[in-house]
Amino acid sequence: MITSAPNKKGHTISFWKLFLILVGTLSVFGGMIIFFIIVTPKTTLTVTTITDKEIKELQGNSAALENGYIQYQLRCARCHGEKLDGGLEGPSLIDTEWIYGNTAQSIFKVITVGIPSKGMPAWGKQLQVEDIKALTAVIIDLNTKNTAKTDTP
Repeated sequence: MITSAPNKKGHTISFWKLFLILVGTLSVFGGMIIFFIIVTPKTTLTVTTITDKEIKELQGNSAALENGYIQYQLRCARCHGEKLDGGLEGPSLIDTEWIYGNTAQSIFKVITVGIPSKGMPAWGKQLQVEDIKALTAVIIDLNTKNTAKTDTP
């Protein structure tokens, strides 16, 4: 008489049980990620104001102008050119045609909140307000000097 070997199913897990465990685990982690996305507070940038009086004071302060110039070289020159005459991606900042305005407040706002659709980063998350004000003063100062040069015969 022939006897069969004993059944050795033991501790094997079927494909479907393993699949259900995997789906359940992924669902739990997915739910945790969604929960943290929902409850994480959103940071928004608050744009302070800058006045023409502040610009004049900064333009008379050599330390502030030096800081603004350094900030420009570190963060802006790659796109807007070392001499503000336009670069790889950014437009010239030494002409009279400004897409988003050439007032102190409009320049300050663009630097702070950026223009993501145009590739302009929001520097307000990385720079102090004083640095952005100094950078604004330098841009206005250099723009004024360069447009005055082109206006004279």
